[in-house]
Amino acid sequence: MSHQQSLIADLQAPLRGLFSPRAKGPGGTRGRLPNAAAQSNDMVTVAHAAFGLAVWVVCSVRLAPPLCAAMTAAYFLLCVDSLLRQRTKQAREENLLVGLVMVAFMVTVAPEAFENTIRLAPQTVDGFLRKCDLALGLDGFALTRLCAQLPGGMQAVEAIYFLLPVATALAWIAGRRWKLLKTSVITAVVANLGYLACPAVGPAGSFYGWPAAKAGLLQWVAERPRNCMPSMHFTWTLLMAMNVPKKWKYPFAAFAVLTALSAVANGEHYFSDMLAALPFAVLMQWAL
Repeated sequence: MSHQQSLIADLQAPLRGLFSPRAKGPGGTRGRLPNAAAQSNDMVTVAHAAFGLAVWVVCSVRLAPPLCAAMTAAYFLLCVDSLLRQRTKQAREENLLVGLVMVAFMVTVAPEAFENTIRLAPQTVDGFLRKCDLALGLDGFALTRLCAQLPGGMQAVEAIYFLLPVATALAWIAGRRWKLLKTSVITAVVANLGYLACPAVGPAGSFYGWPAAKAGLLQWVAERPRNCMPSMHFTWTLLMAMNVPKKWKYPFAAFAVLTALSAVANGEHYFSDMLAALPFAVLMQWAL
């Protein structure tokens, strides 16, 4: 085998391990499914695929186009896992449940919770968080300007930011650990206390002239969710890194760092939000 062929085989091996058809055998061990095509007749898998169209329709109406694409991709990743990897009906039902819960959370629970933050916390502390960043020597505005100067920089920032649902689906597929889902849901609920105690919308919505160094703070922020502190994007990706199998921890940890940087660079968060998310994620992982 040539060096190039060997390199390609090494790159394909992790994907084969993640998506290869596997099922629990009599002894509880996992073995390869002898006939993956036969799974397509299972009603759960058919239902999984059928719901996919409804997911796309609902997401296209309720979510922004990039988030709609990410949610739909995440749902179909779970569908592919059911079709090619999971043999038991229970495992496929779990995938279907996870996919539907993700969609339901994003299109119903999250928007309602964000509306409550606007109603209950009309005043924001964005100016204070910006001062905290600068006091720590961290300038998110400068990071945004740097990304904007790089070819395709802001496009990459937006892509990473909206990949969260896809990463969530992959984290579930990699480990199938219910603690990841439990902690993700409960931390999202608890985070609302932070949103009300420290309401902020992010620099893109609270500073006119952002990301200029001399951008001015708006005295009144329009109807934008006060969902900055702590950053749930960073919290969720940290929980993924802590709950996936050991061989996947470093890739997910790297994605967590990229997510934190992208959330600051696109003006949705401050560096202070990321610093608050670190102990928050560790505490919730420990407590739950």
